[in-house]
Amino acid sequence: MSCISNFHWYYFDLHSADGYDLICTIHPAPFNSVFDIAIVDIYLYNGAETLVHHFFVIPQKELRRSEEPFVLSFDKDNFIRKSDGHILVRIRDGETCRLMLELNDPHPQQPVRSDILPGGREGESFEWVVHTPYAPAVAELTFSGKTHILNGLGYHDYNGGSINLKQSLRYWFWGKYYLEDSLIVYGYIQDRYNNAKKLLLRADKEGMAIDRRAEVEADKHRLRYKGPLGEYDFSVEPAQLLDRVDFFMPAVKAPLLLVKLLEIAAHFSGRLKVLKPLNRFLTNSVYERFRSRGTDQKGRALSCFYEEMHF
Repeated sequence: MSCISNFHWYYFDLHSADGYDLICTIHPAPFNSVFDIAIVDIYLYNGAETLVHHFFVIPQKELRRSEEPFVLSFDKDNFIRKSDGHILVRIRDGETCRLMLELNDPHPQQPVRSDILPGGREGESFEWVVHTPYAPAVAELTFSGKTHILNGLGYHDYNGGSINLKQSLRYWFWGKYYLEDSLIVYGYIQDRYNNAKKLLLRADKEGMAIDRRAEVEADKHRLRYKGPLGEYDFSVEPAQLLDRVDFFMPAVKAPLLLVKLLEIAAHFSGRLKVLKPLNRFLTNSVYERFRSRGTDQKGRALSCFYEEMHF
């Protein structure tokens, strides 16, 4: 196999009122690897500073999954457990990194599912499933001997699909806009043929609702929406770039050994200084993460956390 399909990942984050942002993404079947691995990726930011970035892999053969209650487990130290409104994530990579993240939703509801592939052909899919968008959360992250205790608002969603993302998509934007008592999530996905899909989700302590055909005018500095979920007009300040990751995604059929060598070379060109000059030649996709602040139409403060992917 040299083109990736049948991928999925679980995304979790926690945003605290004092400016910390914790991100944990678990990829049991990564969209950008031809190896039989699962990827765990953890970030911790304070303002624009990256305090922690830890990335490690686990053999896919160690994965176990069960339902009711949902458990995704690699071993006793690396798992996701979900029951009603309670979610527990535990991650451990030896003595280097340990994470415990808990979300407790007092008003759990059924997940909101959306097909987010614009202009998809028969048999193609790319699904976004929002489980817990707005819930109290706590976390304890220990990295290289230093422990961070976090309290704030937690979010959890799932993505999975049957397509090769590099072949099918051109760009996506996912923005999360935190108001005093609610969250707005805006998604824009563009395919290779310039077909686009827009979605807007509103969440608060009582639950969530989604507009899958949202009429939104938006860029990095403004979001305007009027529809079934209400009326919003956000002004956003110039953003701080938190991270940029240039990586390799297989998009054409080639010998598997060659694709594996390219993947390894691209990975290490992004991590080793001596190989940095080769990074732009070995990578073909860019992921960026930003944070910013702004106001709504009534002048009330909001915080914004968004990502862009250029395929």
